[in-house]
Amino acid sequence: MDLSSLVSVFTWTPELDRLYRRLIPGTGRTVVEVAEALRIAPDDLREQMATLVERGLVEVDEADVLTVAEPGAAVTHMISAQGALMSAMSDQLRLITSTLPALLDAGPYAARHESDRVAGEVVDGTDPASLLTEWVRTSTGSISILRPGRAEIPGESALMQAVDEAIAQGRVVRSVHETSVLAELPGMLEERAAKGEQVRVVPHVLTRMAIVGDWRVLVPEPLGVGSARRVVLRQPAVVQVCQAWFDLLWQRATPVRDPRAAQDRRQRRSLLLTQLANGVKDEQIARNLDVSLRTVRRAVAELLDELGVETRFQAGVEAARRGWL
Repeated sequence: MDLSSLVSVFTWTPELDRLYRRLIPGTGRTVVEVAEALRIAPDDLREQMATLVERGLVEVDEADVLTVAEPGAAVTHMISAQGALMSAMSDQLRLITSTLPALLDAGPYAARHESDRVAGEVVDGTDPASLLTEWVRTSTGSISILRPGRAEIPGESALMQAVDEAIAQGRVVRSVHETSVLAELPGMLEERAAKGEQVRVVPHVLTRMAIVGDWRVLVPEPLGVGSARRVVLRQPAVVQVCQAWFDLLWQRATPVRDPRAAQDRRQRRSLLLTQLANGVKDEQIARNLDVSLRTVRRAVAELLDELGVETRFQAGVEAARRGWL
C-alpha cells in the first residue's frame, strides 16, 4: 500500500504527514529547539502539532521535550485506534437497528396519535433491486450505498443502469464496500469509479443499506445480506441518523480511484515536472497546457506539497530521486 492509500485510510492529510516527517528528527529535543530548526514560532508549532498530540503520535513532557512515535509504531497505533472506532460504529448501528421495532410497532412505545407514528414499514418478499431502481428513477438528491462482500441481488443490472443514469444527471452516488471485493471481483470497483461513482472500501461492512435522496432508506431485517425481509424508512430523523452513520464510515474509508484518471494525473504531473526542470516560465506552461496561469501556480504548489519540499529546485531533485523524471 502506497503513502496516498495510508493517508486515505487514516484520514491523514498530506500536510499532517509532512509535519510528522519533519518532527521525527526532533524527538528528544524541546519544542523551542524544534521550532527554531523548522523556522517557525513555537506557538505555531504547538498549534500544528495538536492533531498529532491528540492521536498519541507526539508527546510533550513537563520539560517541553518532544517524543515522536517511530513510523512503525505510529501505524500500529493508528490501526488499533481505527479498529476500535469501527467496532464502536458497528455497535452504534446495532443499537439504532434494535430501536426500529419499537419505533415501527405499537407496543409500550405506542404513538399517542396516528400522525406521530414513524413513517416506515417492514416488507416481506419484495424485490429489493426493483424497489431501489424505482426509487432512484423517481427521486432527486444523492445516493449512498453500503455493500458487504461480493453478494449480489437479483435484478442488480437494472439497478446499476438506473444508478449510471443518475450519475449522468449530475447526482452524487457514493458506495462503501468491504476490502475483500478488491480480491474477489478485481476491477469491478475501478469500473464503478470510472463511471463516476465515488467508491471507497473498509475492512468490514455490517449490513446492506441504501439511502436514496433525503427521505428513503432500505435495510435488511435482520441486518446482513441474506434476509428476504426489508425495513423501509421514510421518517426524516431516522433517515438522517442512517445518513450520519454512513458519512462517518465514508470519512474513514479508503478511496478506490479510476485507474485511467490516475494515469492521466501522472502524465500531467510528469509534463509539469519536465517543463519546470527545463526552466519554462509559468506563463509559457499555462499556454502549453492550455490552462490559466492561476491553475499552473496552484498545480505547482500542490506538487511541492506532495513532494514535501519548499522550492522548485528541490522538487526537481526529489522527483528525480523518486523516478518521476
